[in-house]
Amino acid sequence: MKKSRGIDLVFFGAVVFLADTAWGMIISTLSLYATSLRASVALIGILVSVRSILSIIAGPLVGFWSDNVGRKPVIIVGLVSFLVASISLVVVFDPLQLVPLSMLCGLGICAVFPIGFAYIADFAGSPRKGGAVGAYATFMGIGFAVGPLIGGFTSGNWGYTFTYIVSSVLILISLGIAWKTLRKKGKSEFQPNTSSGLRDLFKNLWSAIKKKATMTAFVGLFFYGICFSTIFSFLPIQADKMGLSLLLIGYLFTARNLFSALVRVPVGIVTRKISGNVLIFATMVIASAILFVVPLCNFYALLGILSLEGICHGTCFISANILIAENAEHYERGAAVGLSNAADAVGETIGPFILGIVGQLFALAAIFRAASVLMIVGALLLLSIRRFNKNR
Repeated sequence: MKKSRGIDLVFFGAVVFLADTAWGMIISTLSLYATSLRASVALIGILVSVRSILSIIAGPLVGFWSDNVGRKPVIIVGLVSFLVASISLVVVFDPLQLVPLSMLCGLGICAVFPIGFAYIADFAGSPRKGGAVGAYATFMGIGFAVGPLIGGFTSGNWGYTFTYIVSSVLILISLGIAWKTLRKKGKSEFQPNTSSGLRDLFKNLWSAIKKKATMTAFVGLFFYGICFSTIFSFLPIQADKMGLSLLLIGYLFTARNLFSALVRVPVGIVTRKISGNVLIFATMVIASAILFVVPLCNFYALLGILSLEGICHGTCFISANILIAENAEHYERGAAVGLSNAADAVGETIGPFILGIVGQLFALAAIFRAASVLMIVGALLLLSIRRFNKNR
């Protein structure tokens, strides 16, 4: 049984590694691709927002759906959405055409990566849950680290069209592996829920929201979604303004994502000793300082602080998902991870929309300063949640 679970994790690791490599290629080049199509800074913010809006709406529904039909069908649908979006990027000629493609990417995100956490948590034993979640997230993180490097190299040498052809091939391979190897129901000890009404959906969502641990995870993911979308939407523009090549921009994101990936398994182990609440709070404070100094940095300074931000992101991401995996019951786990993805997506929606307008009205540097302030607000909110629960 342990050997079977290990093989399952390796196969599913290959699925998410390829999918996140492709997604890393897309997200790290999309804002510059949109700029090449004469998109404004505000429109780039809208592209991120519409992708996130789709995740907000679909996230809890997709998670609840996976509780009822199993994880595999949902993951397959998400990979197909990614594939259609990636192929379509090859043929667009107007920046407005990127809007529906961003929405397809949003569906792919909420149907693959968070549902993958539920898939892993379903058959990982309780003592190994943190390690299994950390290993799964490491496969994701390494893919997301390699993706921008490949995307920067292919875009700089052969153009964006070739980049999106390569990403489409990677997603197609990922889809094939998922179709052949994933368990049909994604569960070992439990059967899917037989009831699928809205009443059950809201009941499961409310059950997850009421718990201190899962609420902390939701708040942390919401505010770190703002940080994440700020870096991936506007940092390429800042770097381009500094005169950095696409390849150097790819190096920046590869370093950032590599550190995010490498820290995930250790964090899964550390959470046995240090509360995930404490780790999430610390990462938000550090990320706030990083965002504040971004406009002051040269290439080497950016390389250093983005590597540190990658560590913060990996720590926050794993801590939040372990809190959910360990505190959500099996019958509500899909809904809980869907809600966590929606919380992250709300941050990615509000952040780029507001910050894009800030950049349009003031200057590019103001985007990073405003995001820094929002991260401090999030850290203070986490402290208030902790104090509220102590006083109850």
